[in-house]
Amino acid sequence: MDIGFIHIGMMKTGTTYMQNIWMKDDKFSLSWKGSINYLNVLRDSITKQNLPAPPAVDQIKLDIPYQKGQKLVLSNEGFSTSFLNQHALHHKIPDFINYTSSALSQLSKSTPNVLLVVRDPISWIQSIYVQSIKQGSHGTMEDFMTKSFDFLQHSMDLEHIVNCYKRYFSNVYIMPYELFKNDEDKFWKLLSERFEVPFPKTRIQENINPSLDLKRTHLLSHLNKLSTILTDTLINSKEYRMQQEKNQIISQYSNGGQWVTEDL
Repeated sequence: MDIGFIHIGMMKTGTTYMQNIWMKDDKFSLSWKGSINYLNVLRDSITKQNLPAPPAVDQIKLDIPYQKGQKLVLSNEGFSTSFLNQHALHHKIPDFINYTSSALSQLSKSTPNVLLVVRDPISWIQSIYVQSIKQGSHGTMEDFMTKSFDFLQHSMDLEHIVNCYKRYFSNVYIMPYELFKNDEDKFWKLLSERFEVPFPKTRIQENINPSLDLKRTHLLSHLNKLSTILTDTLINSKEYRMQQEKNQIISQYSNGGQWVTEDL
């Protein structure tokens, strides 16, 4: 299997659009959703402070069958950060990045290539805030900045991210999201030349992952807060004795789940 490169994020830098390009273009095969379970194993190891030898990369699955002559792209923005709405774990992000790069080093003999896409910091922080609200968090931008300072600091620590991956991969390529937005053809051309992979001709016109405007984000934040109050009240109520339903509420909503979707 011919691995073209590993795409590690960052979050909110056109990742979903790119993954759909690689999914639809017949010159590429893709592991995107097929890497999620593997990523969860890495997260669990960091969360439990148990760092065994990294799991074998053969646990990573393909989203579409590989065809001879294609270039495989392993893509997941979770390879460069984690724990967005898990504030108690934000301090573990540097260890998570270190452990994840070590796990993916098993692929370094198959490819030296790693892609990291970066974005203007102010625009990135605003987009991360919206993503946090979409995932069930609540509060103002000021609240988010206070609670998520460690997340932002560690997730924007490009020196640490790059150094972790450069230990194992000799061709770490950093590209700006703004180039991708302003001149997609040039972005793909530079990427193709750097990694010696085909130039993808597929383009997607519809908005794959539309962002919320600030008014809708503000409204969703308040709705998330209301749903949290309701679920906490049910979970902690001594009068409400339907334990099975309580357990379902705890399982579904206590870790950032939400009753209201972002499709307002």
